[in-house]
Amino acid sequence: MTKKKVLFTAKVDSHIRHFHLPYIKLFHDQGYVVHVASEGDTLFQDSDAKFDISFGTNPFSRQVIESYKTLKQIMVENEYDVIHTHTAIASVLTRLAARSVNKKQAKHTRVIYTAHGFHFLKGGSKLSWILYYPIERFLARYTDDLILINQEDFDLAERHAMAKHRYLVHGVGVDLEKFKPLQRKRNTHDFTISYVAELNKNKNQILLLESVKILKAKGYELKVNLIGEGANREVLEQYITENHLRDNVSLLGYRTDVSQILDVTDLVVATSLREGLPVNIIEAMSKGLPLVVTQCRGHVDLVKNGVNGFVVPYDAEVLADRIETLMNDLPLREQFAIENLSCAKLYEIDTIVKRMSEIYFLNRD
Repeated sequence: MTKKKVLFTAKVDSHIRHFHLPYIKLFHDQGYVVHVASEGDTLFQDSDAKFDISFGTNPFSRQVIESYKTLKQIMVENEYDVIHTHTAIASVLTRLAARSVNKKQAKHTRVIYTAHGFHFLKGGSKLSWILYYPIERFLARYTDDLILINQEDFDLAERHAMAKHRYLVHGVGVDLEKFKPLQRKRNTHDFTISYVAELNKNKNQILLLESVKILKAKGYELKVNLIGEGANREVLEQYITENHLRDNVSLLGYRTDVSQILDVTDLVVATSLREGLPVNIIEAMSKGLPLVVTQCRGHVDLVKNGVNGFVVPYDAEVLADRIETLMNDLPLREQFAIENLSCAKLYEIDTIVKRMSEIYFLNRD
């Protein structure tokens, strides 16, 4: 009997490595032949083949056209039963290629797309709606199953009947065993804030630095760990230098010991402009840490203001005030921490894998 086949696509290997290995294993354990297409040469555990495809960043580049042709050829040769695609450009090219192949082949390949946060959102720029919304509307016709990971995106997809079937799933799942709460008192000398995110404009670390500057001027001693790499590193370094924050802020780069860093953290802050359902926040919840986050999609799915943290506008003074409140109120920090330990269980990897299994292996005959 011929084995069924599944293809996973995403922009880069790191996306597959960080978020999708449990789902590759799930298909492998069900007897599927599993293929992966992303930029990089990693052959992932439980996969049977890896295609190194550079999806590029410019949708009008020759590279994108070549990637589209390569994807089509891979699909024609393998006649997949299921394709699950992730990330913006990779998902556009994957669905366009699958559309073309599905028109010609007798067997219909089921196409699943997980939207890790639409680029158009409530309160977003008109340009983002003009550019991205029509693309998603068009491709929705060729998407069998659309996975949404936050309430705002799900509600929008429901209103506009995007894709044949739509599901709200609480993210990609977090291994809570790797982010167990620390069973000892944290450092009581330097109040430590951590923010785990790529250093870019969307993650908006500059807002946190502005708040640190305000708190330092008020005489507070605190430490800030910015964990991650990205295009905005030089901008942040310049701000840190110009505002004499080198004794307060550390740019730690990409780290594999995030759990250990959170063990010596008192507060996690996130200042993004746009999110899907941020794993960094779920990891902090699992560690039993209080949170201060900006009021954006994804953040508000996880943090309820005054219940398990604070939700703030994009105002450095307000952010500094909420940080100051928590610096001076240990019982409130502990109250938020207890609530977060309870909330984190909703996003445990086994729970999400079980939910995705129900979607993957749903019998629609």
